[in-house]
Amino acid sequence: MGYIGNAPYSGLVTGDNVLDGSVNTADITNGAITAAKLSTTAITDKLGYTPYNATNPSGYITSSASITGSAATLTTGRTIGMTGDVTWTSAAFNGSENVTGTATLANSGVSPGTYTLSTVTVDSKGRITSASSGVIPSGTPSLNIVSGTTQSAVPNSHYVLTNVSSTTVSLPASPSAGDLVWVTVENGRTDNVIARNGQNIESIADDLLLDDTQASLQLRYVNATIGWVLV
Repeated sequence: MGYIGNAPYSGLVTGDNVLDGSVNTADITNGAITAAKLSTTAITDKLGYTPYNATNPSGYITSSASITGSAATLTTGRTIGMTGDVTWTSAAFNGSENVTGTATLANSGVSPGTYTLSTVTVDSKGRITSASSGVIPSGTPSLNIVSGTTQSAVPNSHYVLTNVSSTTVSLPASPSAGDLVWVTVENGRTDNVIARNGQNIESIADDLLLDDTQASLQLRYVNATIGWVLV
């Protein structure tokens, strides 16, 4: 027999031996204290979370709990950049706002300015006899399909010969230094002609015979002495 205070009692404390605060004197006098478990709600209220149990195997966070939100900024700002032919570095970036940077191209080694294109003169044996320079023409040459047997050329134009008969292309009569004329043979003949039209061709007062069925050449005007040269 055990005692509570000086009062003897008999019987057992049944249930799970967890008091819910409702034990009274009559219970003790009767010699039997029967206590129920504290309710789940009562435990949760006291602890502030739901402890591990069969319905909450994940432990201390209930199924209704969630973790939301995201970091507003990085703790330490970072920079973004690139190297090589282009150098670029952004301002410090921590996620709070957009950042920009100025890209710089590597020095190519070429100084700004106007550049000329060399003109080389060769003799009948292919040997270089003189060289000069002229201004590079701008734009794209106009393309002209020649279906007749004669064609008067204008500066900075390309002529493609397609007539089944021999075709003569006459160069401009009053060209300026740097003028260009392109001629391409597409009629399979070896007797097409480029007429000098009063100007020299390669310093010679003679027309140019196109004796190659696949000839494609470019002529540039230099001056009155040299005239047109093959480029």
